[in-house]
Amino acid sequence: MAKLPCNIVMVRFSFILVTLMMCGAVQGQEVCHDVLPAPGGGQCDPQSCKDKCASKHGGTGLCVQDFENLYSCQCSWPCGKR
Repeated sequence: MAKLPCNIVMVRFSFILVTLMMCGAVQGQEVCHDVLPAPGGGQCDPQSCKDKCASKHGGTGLCVQDFENLYSCQCSWPCGKR
């Protein structure tokens, strides 16, 4: 395999570098979280969790098991939406 002259390698490297700089950084949307107490002594009703999260934060609520037979309502929403 023939060796490429140094200037060709530098031109390719510069082209790749400039191309990457023009693309810019990708910015993801930040997600906020809140733990809402589950009504009923640690028993979480999925529909009430969704409703409570939607009314409080405008987000999505899921029942998650914290301890054995104890649940909480985990609420997630886009931070900028508040």
